[in-house]
Amino acid sequence: MRTLTRSALLPAAALALTAACSSNPAPARSSAASPASVSASPSPSPSTPAQQALSAYRAMWADVQALSETSDYTNPRLGDHLDGQAYMTISENMSVNKANGIVGVGAPVLHPRVLSVNATTVTLADCMDDRNWLEAYAATHKLVDTVSGGFRYTTATVTEDKGVWKVTAIDTRADGSCT
Repeated sequence: MRTLTRSALLPAAALALTAACSSNPAPARSSAASPASVSASPSPSPSTPAQQALSAYRAMWADVQALSETSDYTNPRLGDHLDGQAYMTISENMSVNKANGIVGVGAPVLHPRVLSVNATTVTLADCMDDRNWLEAYAATHKLVDTVSGGFRYTTATVTEDKGVWKVTAIDTRADGSCT
């Protein structure tokens, strides 16, 4: 998806957190990694903090992808797996898309891995592929532009509060920041 990821969501998220994550090098994409498309269906109940964080991260992107189809930034589903800075960044940028009549089509492909774990906070890294997550004008369904995305190095902080895991911070870099 273009505006949500390229011109609004991802650059804003990157600017918001670049300082916090700038020491993390972009990982090389492993040929052994099996791409996992965003899926709205929940995984079995995970038991470890790492499993719960990965599940929340994937669910967050499923929510964002689904809501981007109408740029529905007021839908309560947005808060199901997002909180804090991550929620503010994504909801604000989705509202910009809504105001500009832009919606998302397609879905990103995720490749998350765990960087660090403690009892209530997990840090993830991803080489998110948004080549097939594009933007279109809602009124005409015409693509905003024809340039596909790429692979973006993304870090996320996933935090547990009262038994619920949510993405609370996200930093998504430019296209080509991982391969």
